[in-house]
Amino acid sequence: MNYRLYSLLTLPISLLSTPVIAFENEDGFYDEEIPIVLTSSRLKQPITEAPTAMTIIDRNRIKHSGARELAELFQMVPGMIVGFKAGDEPVVAYHGMSDQFSRRMQILIDGRAVYLPDVGGPDWSSLPLVIDNIERIEITRGSNAATYGSNSFLGVINIITRHSSESVGQHLNYISGDNAVNRITLRHGATFGNFDHRVTFKDEQSNYYDAPDHFLSSQIFTYRADYQINSQNHLTYQAGSTDKEGTDRQAGILFSTNTKRYFHQIEWSKTDAFDNELTLQLYYSKIDKKSFYKKYYGALFFNEEDNVSNQRYDFEVEYTFTVNEKLRGVIGASSREDKLASTIGFATDDVIRIDTQRLFNTLEYRASRNWLIHFGAMLEAHNSMDKKISPRLTTNYKVTESSTLRFGVSQAYRAPLAFERQAERILTFGGNSAYLFAIEPGVTVGAEEVTTLDLGYILKRRGYPYTLDFRLYREELKNLVTPYEWQPTGNITPAIGFDNMTTATISGLEASFEYASKSFD
Repeated sequence: MNYRLYSLLTLPISLLSTPVIAFENEDGFYDEEIPIVLTSSRLKQPITEAPTAMTIIDRNRIKHSGARELAELFQMVPGMIVGFKAGDEPVVAYHGMSDQFSRRMQILIDGRAVYLPDVGGPDWSSLPLVIDNIERIEITRGSNAATYGSNSFLGVINIITRHSSESVGQHLNYISGDNAVNRITLRHGATFGNFDHRVTFKDEQSNYYDAPDHFLSSQIFTYRADYQINSQNHLTYQAGSTDKEGTDRQAGILFSTNTKRYFHQIEWSKTDAFDNELTLQLYYSKIDKKSFYKKYYGALFFNEEDNVSNQRYDFEVEYTFTVNEKLRGVIGASSREDKLASTIGFATDDVIRIDTQRLFNTLEYRASRNWLIHFGAMLEAHNSMDKKISPRLTTNYKVTESSTLRFGVSQAYRAPLAFERQAERILTFGGNSAYLFAIEPGVTVGAEEVTTLDLGYILKRRGYPYTLDFRLYREELKNLVTPYEWQPTGNITPAIGFDNMTTATISGLEASFEYASKSFD
């Protein structure tokens, strides 16, 4: 299957800015510095010098958005589409190349990957995260596998939470509204010398469609501690948990789920006198999800119950260095192990183990006052695909002191998920059994591939409260994993399998304009 898409994507106009450092002038406007971003290349750099198109949703913007759910914030991002597959299950897609699981985007929280290794996507509604604790969100619009690996196929969302010292004191927030919405958030923060910590609890009950079969109950707990050991060493520890229950009815099927997830993360960083920085990060996460499905056919019905368990162990080391005033970069490595099991979802009852090892490097070379060259690459070894290298080359040209042109080319891969490679779900109905999902014999699902050409322009003047951003792009996608029907021997109905059988070309233009004034603060 071949698809060619042309689109003039969204033109969001925002009346809130994204400053990192802002000063109020006599006219009541913000005299802004250029925002500094980290997600694009792992280097701290002005947004005008980033090798990719970026959108920043800062704390001020989040506050005034009125968003109740995290996913709602991404409606402000050019090219992103936000919807719901069920009452409490958001779907966030970039360029429309997604199903309900958002398989082709990387989602990070403080550098911690939160996508699900079995079906992809982050399960937005069960993330152990409270919106009030977010400092900013950096979105890379376009492939960034050179920086973050195969799941960064079409983009990256990096959610950065506040330092504990920014939340000292007590906070209580209660919201009640239509559809039986009741939400309470409690937070306590304190400082003891060089040690800061924050604890947050949120409880929510809601009925999305004001009907007995649509109900959500969730409890979220998070903890963060920051310890400034000395002038060069800093230690951060985070932990969190979510306990979520929900029911929903769609197309005659009653869904009931219970999700329990928790994580631990520790990060140590050391900076030397030359601003070189060594960072070590270790985290562990676990998700246990129980699902129950019931569908009626007149007086007959079928039941399905699935217990899914995901565990992740991840270690990463990163070194940021400066050679001279023209050359700097990042080099690093990571190792990840995912363990998952499902009672009815896979072709094996054994624990599925997914091992991923990565080596990455980014170099930034300032060829002259106006020319900046970026090169990045990721070498990735994954037990569900051959070793792959994802490279990126970008050139930024400073047209004026306040405007920059960007041209880039990159290649990226996406490793197939466990369900895409080993799906097997059997439906029992009326005394008969049939495959609902199954991989056809002889089919081996491989990696997806995308080649991206990117032309960007950004205008950001110091002292002026507006930002103008354009991105013209062409994305050529190959070997896309696509569901299809095939007839297993003895099956009463066709089964759904997966194979690399689709190509697509997406071309389009993204544009955004942001404006800020004192009246919005």
